[in-house]
Amino acid sequence: MDEQPDLLLALYKSQLVLTQQLCKVMVSARQHWLSLGVELLADDIDEILAARSELCDAQNWPAVAAMWPNAWWRIQQHGVTVLEGFVRTALTNHTTLVIETQQAVRQWQQAVVQALHLAADTMPLHGFWKTTLAARGTVPQTASSALPGDTSFTSLRARTDHEHRERAASGG
Repeated sequence: MDEQPDLLLALYKSQLVLTQQLCKVMVSARQHWLSLGVELLADDIDEILAARSELCDAQNWPAVAAMWPNAWWRIQQHGVTVLEGFVRTALTNHTTLVIETQQAVRQWQQAVVQALHLAADTMPLHGFWKTTLAARGTVPQTASSALPGDTSFTSLRARTDHEHRERAASGG
Protein backbone atom coordinates (compact mmCIF):
# COMPACT_ATOMS: atom_id res chain seq x y z
CA MET A 1 0.00 0.00 0.00
CA ASP A 2 3.02 2.28 0.26
CA GLU A 3 2.97 2.35 -3.54
CA GLN A 4 0.02 4.78 -3.39
CA PRO A 5 2.23 7.83 -2.67
CA ASP A 6 4.29 6.89 -5.73
CA LEU A 7 1.15 7.05 -7.88
CA LEU A 8 0.18 10.41 -6.42
CA LEU A 9 3.70 11.72 -6.96
CA ALA A 10 3.69 10.49 -10.57
CA LEU A 11 0.33 12.14 -11.20
CA TYR A 12 1.53 15.36 -9.56
CA LYS A 13 4.71 15.37 -11.65
CA SER A 14 2.71 14.81 -14.84
CA GLN A 15 0.51 17.77 -13.88
CA LEU A 16 3.60 19.92 -13.31
CA VAL A 17 5.03 18.93 -16.69
CA LEU A 18 1.73 19.84 -18.35
CA THR A 19 1.68 23.20 -16.59
CA GLN A 20 5.27 23.92 -17.59
CA GLN A 21 4.61 22.99 -21.22
CA LEU A 22 1.48 25.15 -21.39
CA CYS A 23 3.36 28.10 -19.86
CA LYS A 24 6.15 27.58 -22.39
CA VAL A 25 3.62 27.58 -25.24
CA MET A 26 1.98 30.78 -23.96
CA VAL A 27 5.31 32.58 -23.47
CA SER A 28 6.44 31.54 -26.93
CA ALA A 29 3.22 32.87 -28.48
CA ARG A 30 3.53 36.17 -26.59
CA GLN A 31 7.17 36.57 -27.62
CA HIS A 32 6.24 35.93 -31.23
CA TRP A 33 3.53 38.61 -31.00
CA LEU A 34 5.94 41.04 -29.40
CA SER A 35 8.62 40.60 -32.05
CA LEU A 36 6.06 40.80 -34.85
CA GLY A 37 4.45 43.91 -33.36
CA VAL A 38 7.78 45.65 -32.98
CA GLU A 39 8.77 44.70 -36.54
CA LEU A 40 5.50 45.77 -38.17
CA LEU A 41 5.15 48.99 -36.20
CA ALA A 42 8.79 49.92 -36.84
CA ASP A 43 8.16 49.37 -40.56
CA ASP A 44 5.01 51.50 -40.32
CA ILE A 45 6.94 54.29 -38.58
CA ASP A 46 9.62 54.11 -41.30
CA GLU A 47 6.91 54.52 -43.95
CA ILE A 48 5.46 57.57 -42.18
CA LEU A 49 8.93 59.12 -41.77
CA ALA A 50 9.71 58.52 -45.46
CA ALA A 51 6.48 60.26 -46.49
CA ARG A 52 7.25 63.16 -44.14
CA SER A 53 10.74 63.46 -45.56
CA GLU A 54 9.39 63.61 -49.10
CA LEU A 55 6.95 66.34 -48.09
CA CYS A 56 9.68 68.31 -46.30
CA ASP A 57 11.97 68.06 -49.36
CA ALA A 58 9.33 69.53 -51.67
CA GLN A 59 10.55 72.76 -53.27
CA ASN A 60 7.24 74.56 -53.66
CA TRP A 61 3.55 74.54 -52.75
CA PRO A 62 2.34 72.87 -55.94
CA ALA A 63 4.76 69.98 -55.29
CA VAL A 64 3.51 69.66 -51.69
CA ALA A 65 -0.10 69.79 -52.90
CA ALA A 66 0.63 67.03 -55.43
CA MET A 67 2.57 64.86 -52.95
CA TRP A 68 0.28 65.18 -49.92
CA PRO A 69 -2.68 63.07 -51.16
CA ASN A 70 -0.33 60.42 -52.54
CA ALA A 71 1.69 60.31 -49.30
CA TRP A 72 -1.47 60.16 -47.18
CA TRP A 73 -2.90 57.37 -49.30
CA ARG A 74 0.38 55.42 -49.17
CA ILE A 75 0.55 55.74 -45.35
CA GLN A 76 -3.05 54.58 -44.95
CA GLN A 77 -2.56 51.68 -47.37
CA HIS A 78 0.54 50.62 -45.48
CA GLY A 79 -1.50 50.69 -42.25
CA VAL A 80 -4.04 48.33 -43.83
CA THR A 81 -1.20 46.04 -44.90
CA VAL A 82 0.08 46.03 -41.31
CA LEU A 83 -3.40 45.10 -40.03
CA GLU A 84 -3.67 42.31 -42.61
CA GLY A 85 -0.32 41.02 -41.36
CA PHE A 86 -1.63 41.04 -37.80
CA VAL A 87 -4.73 39.09 -38.82
CA ARG A 88 -2.70 36.50 -40.73
CA THR A 89 -0.34 36.21 -37.79
CA ALA A 90 -3.24 35.89 -35.37
CA LEU A 91 -4.59 32.93 -37.32
CA THR A 92 -1.18 31.31 -37.58
CA ASN A 93 -0.39 31.89 -33.90
CA HIS A 94 -3.77 30.57 -32.82
CA THR A 95 -3.35 27.43 -34.90
CA THR A 96 0.16 26.89 -33.52
CA LEU A 97 -1.08 27.50 -29.97
CA VAL A 98 -3.90 24.97 -30.38
CA ILE A 99 -1.60 22.32 -31.88
CA GLU A 100 1.06 22.76 -29.19
CA THR A 101 -1.59 22.71 -26.45
CA GLN A 102 -3.05 19.49 -27.89
CA GLN A 103 0.43 17.94 -27.94
CA ALA A 104 1.05 18.94 -24.31
CA VAL A 105 -2.31 17.53 -23.20
CA ARG A 106 -1.69 14.32 -25.17
CA GLN A 107 1.70 13.89 -23.46
CA TRP A 108 0.06 14.54 -20.09
CA GLN A 109 -2.63 11.94 -20.80
CA GLN A 110 0.04 9.40 -21.74
CA ALA A 111 1.95 10.14 -18.52
CA VAL A 112 -1.21 9.71 -16.44
CA VAL A 113 -2.13 6.45 -18.16
CA GLN A 114 1.41 5.17 -17.69
CA ALA A 115 1.38 6.12 -13.99
CA LEU A 116 -1.98 4.42 -13.50
CA HIS A 117 -0.80 1.35 -15.39
CA LEU A 118 2.34 1.08 -13.25
CA ALA A 119 0.27 1.51 -10.11
CA ALA A 120 -2.40 -1.01 -11.15
CA ASP A 121 -0.83 -3.77 -9.07
CA THR A 122 -1.09 -1.57 -5.99
CA MET A 123 -4.82 -0.99 -6.37
CA PRO A 124 -6.58 -3.14 -3.74
CA LEU A 125 -9.28 -4.69 -5.95
CA HIS A 126 -6.95 -5.29 -8.88
CA GLY A 127 -4.41 -6.95 -6.59
CA PHE A 128 -7.10 -9.14 -5.00
CA TRP A 129 -8.38 -10.41 -8.37
CA LYS A 130 -4.91 -10.94 -9.75
CA THR A 131 -3.93 -12.99 -6.67
CA THR A 132 -7.19 -14.95 -6.67
CA LEU A 133 -7.01 -15.81 -10.36
CA ALA A 134 -3.35 -16.69 -10.17
CA ALA A 135 -4.12 -19.08 -7.28
CA ARG A 136 -6.92 -20.75 -9.26
CA GLY A 137 -4.93 -20.78 -12.48
CA THR A 138 -8.08 -19.97 -14.46
CA VAL A 139 -9.70 -17.10 -16.20
CA PRO A 140 -13.28 -16.37 -15.07
CA GLN A 141 -16.12 -17.21 -17.40
CA THR A 142 -18.09 -14.44 -18.98
CA ALA A 143 -21.57 -13.85 -17.62
CA SER A 144 -23.34 -15.34 -20.65
CA SER A 145 -21.30 -18.55 -20.64
CA ALA A 146 -21.94 -19.03 -16.90
CA LEU A 147 -25.72 -18.97 -17.35
CA PRO A 148 -27.61 -22.23 -17.95
CA GLY A 149 -29.07 -22.90 -21.37
CA ASP A 150 -28.72 -20.95 -24.56
CA THR A 151 -28.32 -17.25 -23.71
CA SER A 152 -27.16 -15.92 -27.06
CA PHE A 153 -28.80 -12.76 -28.34
CA THR A 154 -30.54 -14.60 -31.19
CA SER A 155 -32.00 -17.19 -28.82
CA LEU A 156 -33.18 -14.54 -26.33
CA ARG A 157 -34.75 -12.51 -29.13
CA ALA A 158 -36.61 -15.56 -30.49
CA ARG A 159 -37.97 -16.44 -27.02
CA THR A 160 -39.07 -12.87 -26.40
CA ASP A 161 -40.85 -12.71 -29.78
CA HIS A 162 -42.55 -16.05 -29.09
CA GLU A 163 -43.74 -14.92 -25.62
CA HIS A 164 -45.03 -11.67 -27.10
CA ARG A 165 -47.03 -13.54 -29.75
CA GLU A 166 -48.49 -15.90 -27.12
CA ARG A 167 -49.64 -12.97 -24.96
CA ALA A 168 -51.15 -11.23 -27.96
CA ALA A 169 -53.03 -14.39 -28.98
CA SER A 170 -54.41 -14.91 -25.48
CA GLY A 171 -55.62 -11.34 -25.36
CA GLY A 172 -53.18 -10.24 -22.64
